[in-house]
Amino acid sequence: MASITKTKKGVSKGEIVKPAAQAAKPAAKVSAPKAETKPVAKAPKATAKKAAPTYQEIALRAYYIAEDRCRQGRSGCPESDWLQAESAVSAEYSR
Repeated sequence: MASITKTKKGVSKGEIVKPAAQAAKPAAKVSAPKAETKPVAKAPKATAKKAAPTYQEIALRAYYIAEDRCRQGRSGCPESDWLQAESAVSAEYSR
């Protein structure tokens, strides 16, 4: 018995007819149940002021205070320069 296949032009004798490949259906996607979302509170708008002065800012101010004090010939100690710088920089941040 002769097999028949389909070709572009038609069917020819002696060739095996192969069934057309069925298009593979993609598997249905199973999504995980969605968790309830709660509204997120908006962050407060950024302001120009920082929360607290940094160590470097206080150290730099203390250096300038000590330099000015020495130039004027006044006596003092680094601890008092630091405390004065800390209060001055903190006052600037609180404005």
